[in-house]
Parts: sequence; structure tokens; C-alpha cells
Amino acid sequence: MGKDQIIKPGRKGQKDLVNWLRKGTQASELARRVDAEIETLAPFLDGFSERLIDATSRSAYYHYRGGKQHLADIFRLQANRVGGLVTSTLTVASFRDFKEAIRGPDTLPVEQMQKRKTRGFMPARHIGDEKYVLAFGQHTSNFPQKSYFSGGFLTIDPAYDFLLEDPNPAARKIMENLRAMATYGNHDWLHQLTPEAVMGSIAEDRNGEHTSIVKAWHNIHFLDDWEQMKHYGDLTYYEAFLHTSHARTFAHLYATRADFRDNVHQTQTDLFIALGEYTHAQRAAGEQELAHKTLHYVGNYLLLSLMRFVPMDHPLMVDALNQIHALDTAPEKAVCISEQDEKTYGREYAKVLELLPIPEGTPATSPEVYKTLKLREVATFYPSIPMLLNEVFCGNSDTSFIQELEKVEIEMMTCLGRDMQRFLEKSADKKGLALFTRDIA
Repeated sequence: MGKDQIIKPGRKGQKDLVNWLRKGTQASELARRVDAEIETLAPFLDGFSERLIDATSRSAYYHYRGGKQHLADIFRLQANRVGGLVTSTLTVASFRDFKEAIRGPDTLPVEQMQKRKTRGFMPARHIGDEKYVLAFGQHTSNFPQKSYFSGGFLTIDPAYDFLLEDPNPAARKIMENLRAMATYGNHDWLHQLTPEAVMGSIAEDRNGEHTSIVKAWHNIHFLDDWEQMKHYGDLTYYEAFLHTSHARTFAHLYATRADFRDNVHQTQTDLFIALGEYTHAQRAAGEQELAHKTLHYVGNYLLLSLMRFVPMDHPLMVDALNQIHALDTAPEKAVCISEQDEKTYGREYAKVLELLPIPEGTPATSPEVYKTLKLREVATFYPSIPMLLNEVFCGNSDTSFIQELEKVEIEMMTCLGRDMQRFLEKSADKKGLALFTRDIA
């Protein structure tokens, strides 16, 4: 598998999928992937530290005593302590191949699937008849000692597998840049820092113990069910906390680092340049309908990815909608919200309409209606996330909300620091312990 982690469909691709996960449990390869992950995540690790240092400067009660290198050390030590890595860098693969090679048949009981050394999780998500599935794959090894490797997969609907194998360079560029944009929105690096919260699902425990201080932190602060949240801005659900923490770290980087912001926008621009070239070639070959579907499949995947970490009125969202509209030669066929979707999401769909209104009297054929309907379409995919981020960035101006988020984040890092000190003491790594504690002196 290449550096860009895009797997061609077919039997060989299925073997590559499994082999990539298995190889990640080998000690030398796992160490290499941890180092690569830290390098890839450097902006987010830096941005997260900067946010907590700033929070400390404003608080008389909570103190983050670490720094940028300290957080990178914790990331690496956590991998050594639990014997595994949850990577944030997404891999692109065929939905069919992932299902057959890793997830197994739908009839396979969950208990049986979880006992498999190589296993996967695939939440069923779709827009119309098309699948948009962020899947999760994992391999666990018990030799020479217990270890695991887990990774997210951007899986492609079988109807668009041609994008994974077409020799047209534009197809490769589409997948590379779509993967990069989706990776920007992936909060799995926070799972890697807090694997005790997801033990038995996407993480394992080398020692068979669940006694870490971070586990206690999780149990004190979080519920297990999104539906138990009091409202969308409530941080008492672990995944809601991760979405919020990652989104605010991205927002910090976007606002304070011009190079980071420029790289993100350039990646999105490159995606649409390649998508324009590819769909133009499809239409030139007489495949107008396929070109239209390709545009909206890739466009929807991008919007869904953005929806995970920016609010619906963010410049990246606005730019993506403008680009999709500019490339669309059949805008009257752009949206496929169905009555079934409305019935399925009920109360949340009503909130989507409230979040994304169309002013009365706006011409039905106007670009504004087109773009709003596209946003409604992707928001219906998973309404809780845009509702949460709207509350975080737009609806909740109360500084106590931000202070509560920062308090929980700082407590997380304090607990992580204590866990890592205990790990170093237990492993009798005096040099490592001296270097680690020096960073927070």
C-alpha cells in the first residue's frame, strides 16, 4: 500500500487491507507508525497545547503544566503502555472490500465479530441509495505480546469503485485530496490519548487491566449514550466532547496559522480542480449522468467530512458549496432528501430545517436555495453533529461553556501525565522518567 493509503478494489485490495492492519501490530512497524502519526499530527498537538496553555493563563484554578513536546511524549508513551495505536490518518478503500475482508457478513453476531483478530465496524449511513461510510478496522496480535492497530477507513460505494482504479491521474488526485480533507476532521488522535474510554471496541489493554487514572476521568465526566445529553451543547457524552475539542483545536489553528489555513484551502481547491477535470472527461465521453452523480458523490463526501469539524457557515463550507454549484450542469437533480429521511430523523430533521432556513419568497432556482438544500441533505445524514457544532460556535456564547470544556481537557491531560509517570516508574525507566517530569517542572 502506498503512502497515500488508497487501496484498489478487488481480491488483491482485500488482502492489502488485512495485511496493512496486521503489519501495524509488529513492534518495529508500530513504532514507525507512531512516529509518523506524531509528525502528521504536529499541528494539532501544538494547537491543543497552545489552547490549554492559554486556558491556564486565564484560570486561577486549572493549570496545564505541559508543553508541545510533552504532549508528543504522552502520545508515544501511551502507545507503548497499551501496546497499540489508533491512527487518525484515514485510508480509502472500497466499501465492498472492507465489508468482505474485515467486517464479515451482516449475519455475524457482534460477540463473534469482536473475538476475531481482524475485525471492523461499519455504521450504516447513506444519502439516497449511496453509501457514505466511515468504517473502522482493527487487528489484534498476541505474539510476542499483546498489541493492536486500529484505523479509520473512508469507504467508497461500489458504484464509484472506478475512482479507486481509473488510470486517469485526476481520479487519484480526487481520492488523495478527499482523504486529506476527511483526515483534517478526524478526532481519533484523542482516542489514542484516551484509549481506556474505548477498550474492547477500537482499543485493547495489553495488561488486561482498566485501572488507569484516565479511565476514572472518563467515568466521572461522561455518559455512554448521545441520546442522554441534555442538549446539543452538553459535553457529558464522550464523543460529543471529542468532536468539540477537535473542532475548537482546528478553529484555533485556522485562525492563528496562515500556513495551516492556506494548506487546508489548497487541498480543497486541488480536490475541485481534479473533480472538474474528471467530470469534464466523463461528459466528453457521453456519460453526462455519471458525471453528475460523480460530482455529487464526491461533493457530498467532502461536505460530510467538513460537517464533522466546522459549522455550516464556515468559509470551507461556503467555498465547497460554491465549487459544487459551479461544476453542476444539472442543478435541478442535485438533492435527494427523501420522505423516509424526514420520518427517520423526526425531531432532529425539524431542527435541521430550523438551522438551515430558506427565506420566504426566495426563487426555487436560486443558488442560495440550491446550496441550502445541499446542506440540509448532508445534515440529515447525521443531524446531531451539525447541531452540536452550531451550539459550540454559534449558539452558545456563554464563556462558562468554554471554561467547562477547557477544564475537562486540562483534567484529561493531568490524568494522562500521572498515568505516564506510573508507567515509567513501573517499567523502571529512570532516564525516561527524568526527561518526562522535566517537561512539566
